Amino acid sequence: TAYTDNPDRVVETLQELKALGFSTELDDFGAGYASYENLSVVPYDVIKFDKSLIDQIENEKGKRILSDLIAMAKDFGMTTIAEGVETQVQMELLKEMKIDGIQGYYYSRPLPQNEFESFIESR
Repeated sequence: TAYTDNPDRVVETLQELKALGFSTELDDFGAGYASYENLSVVPYDVIKFDKSLIDQIENEKGKRILSDLIAMAKDFGMTTIAEGVETQVQMELLKEMKIDGIQGYYYSRPLPQNEFESFIESR
């Protein structure tokens, strides 16, 4: 919503943060206010694709759309991450699309710190 309210200020602030060495991420792309225009103007390093796009990956149109979005983001030099991955089929399709990162219940539900540490140590 900040971009919608004052796009010039958002771009300026993110450019300043990048100049200081910070990485910028666009979260929940494919839902809400994250738009294609936003991608062409705002200097993001990482794009996280919303679960709503991942949920459509098993139908041909959804698969094509997400594949093209991943390729476009990579052409822009962005790291790509899929949110809300819940099935092995989704995970395998995303790997075929050369997504950079996958997160979701397929791997684990959110865990408290002590359970997370045990989970990592057991792998």
